[in-house]
Amino acid sequence: MKKLFGLLLILPLMFVACGDDDACELGTFDENIVGTWDTPAIGDSEAGTVTFNADGTGVGSDNGLFYAELNGAGSGDFDWTYDATENAMTIGWNFGGTGSLEVDMGVVEYDCDETTLNFILDVTMTRR
Repeated sequence: MKKLFGLLLILPLMFVACGDDDACELGTFDENIVGTWDTPAIGDSEAGTVTFNADGTGVGSDNGLFYAELNGAGSGDFDWTYDATENAMTIGWNFGGTGSLEVDMGVVEYDCDETTLNFILDVTMTRR
């Protein structure tokens, strides 16, 4: 009986001690944005994904929000930078001999699982 009573006392502590090992530690925007995000369909774009790499490169899915076309050439590959003073992100696509394109986006808000950027209108992405 004493063993059963002792087990019943210890059992709740086991559940308290177990936490979420995947808990997010929200850092700066340029740290938090690294990873893959689901993007909504807006205008002519389709719902898709975008991946931001820590080295300042990224790739968006074909016909998605981070896919760009210029003079008939299309690309989802881009470079990105973040300006903490302006709280803005710049995405740049290079189309080789065809030219290049840059878009500035304000960072409206971000947390571990959602990020909202503004370029003409607010767009919320969710972490994949």
